Amino acid sequence: CSHYDMEGAISPRGNAKDVTNSAGSCPVGENWICLECGVTRCSRYVNAHALAHWEKTKEEDGDDGVGHCIAVSLADLSVWCYECSAYLKHPKLTDITKHLEDLKFGTSEEDTQNLNQQGQSNHGSQSEEMED
Repeated sequence: CSHYDMEGAISPRGNAKDVTNSAGSCPVGENWICLECGVTRCSRYVNAHALAHWEKTKEEDGDDGVGHCIAVSLADLSVWCYECSAYLKHPKLTDITKHLEDLKFGTSEEDTQNLNQQGQSNHGSQSEEMED
């Protein structure tokens, strides 16, 4: 997919906007964050507000534009391009998806390192106890 451009994407620490639109709020559940502007809308299988956001921005871009076609799912953290109708997997997306994973699951690289160090310490203690 050639539509993903880091210049236009929200940063991993960017501010996702609320889930309210002209039709009201999107229900909690399967919501998507637009990586262009940070707006959060529900999936095509709920009320299709994320799809409508892309269609509206594509229309505003005119004949040459693709609108805000890249979004990330808050349900499974997959990244979708509406223009290509395809999921995206790219190293440039790692920071964004990793940050969202940390927010969703409450883990960070530092937490993971601490858990690994604790596991190594506990493993060493168990070995010493077994020798006694």
